Amino acid sequence: MKRILIYFIVLSCSLIGLNAEYYGFGMNNILFIDKLPIKRNFSILKQESSHDRTGGNADGLCNRLLYIDNNNEKVIFSCNGSGLISRIWQTGFQQSDILKFYFDDENIPSFILSIKDIYHSNNQIFPFPLVLNEVSNSGACVSYIDIPFNKSLKITTNGDAFFQFEYYLFPDKNIESWKKGNINPKITEKLQNTFTNPNNNISLRQSISNKLINPNDSIVLLDLKNQNIMNSLEMSFKNLEHISQLSTLKDNGRGHKSKSSFKIKLNNKIDTLKLIKRFDVGNDNNQLAKIKINGEDFGIWSEYCLDKRYRWKNSELSLDIIKLNNPKELNIEIFYYPKFDWMVDWNEFYYWIYADNVLIDSLDIGDTISENNHSYTIENQSWYGTQELAYFSS
Repeated sequence: MKRILIYFIVLSCSLIGLNAEYYGFGMNNILFIDKLPIKRNFSILKQESSHDRTGGNADGLCNRLLYIDNNNEKVIFSCNGSGLISRIWQTGFQQSDILKFYFDDENIPSFILSIKDIYHSNNQIFPFPLVLNEVSNSGACVSYIDIPFNKSLKITTNGDAFFQFEYYLFPDKNIESWKKGNINPKITEKLQNTFTNPNNNISLRQSISNKLINPNDSIVLLDLKNQNIMNSLEMSFKNLEHISQLSTLKDNGRGHKSKSSFKIKLNNKIDTLKLIKRFDVGNDNNQLAKIKINGEDFGIWSEYCLDKRYRWKNSELSLDIIKLNNPKELNIEIFYYPKFDWMVDWNEFYYWIYADNVLIDSLDIGDTISENNHSYTIENQSWYGTQELAYFSS
């Protein structure tokens, strides 16, 4: 019994010693590669991001900020207490967009840095590979520079896109706020010697042709032994019989790059309004529009389309309209919101209107009688026509 107890004490001391070495403060932590996924001791680990705060799937597309402060600046990070940011991830920002860092309740930011300053300078303050831009990191920028703060930290921006901040709070620690100092070059040298970037390897293209696969058979397409990255997999099948089980639906519709509107008459007092729109997913036809009802702003209607195989899709928007004070008619205005260059237009084929979860009306776009009955208007029309497409069917 005594021997077992002694071994246990020795093992515990060894583990505590390892944790104490790793979980100190400072950039030396990054050198413990195998410990990076582990939460630091005596800390609370949190994350702030541009997620859709309405519960939808419009992450980052619809001004998903924390709040607008008294200086009319867009706040993307705000935290009280002693802690540090351990990782920043951003995409969709312009290089000229800026971040302002307000430490410890200060009214004037300690640092004003552009996206270019942080991710494209490659200096000793933001060195590679602790900081990667969208080229070296396949489409997004990321920084693993520790940014400690003593009492509080607020970060604002003039940009508007996707972001994540991973940070720690240390309730019992007195931490000195960030001074934007140089990173010890020995740290970056050691990291560069630790990793090899598979993107720098000679590209490998392997072709497999004239392979006969019988029912229930399998073949090996690729067998790599070393570290690598698969950039693409191209497959084509000849003489493959395909039977489509999708049923199609034909409908008229319109598209615009400005504004459309329609009116709905109400017979009773309602608290909630739900709009459902049928639209054509098309080629990268993600939908984003600002909504006004009776002149009041009601936020963003967004639909981010990932699956282009089934062109018909219904998009839903639920709203609390109590603030309209029991109107007899709703004037619904839909303003195309071209947040990104690759967005095509706002297209609409059919609307269903629900009041307090009860269907009360519908608008058939392209049908003259239905459009007239709802005082439908459209500005800067980009498309009009008929589509015969399919919904997803499981």
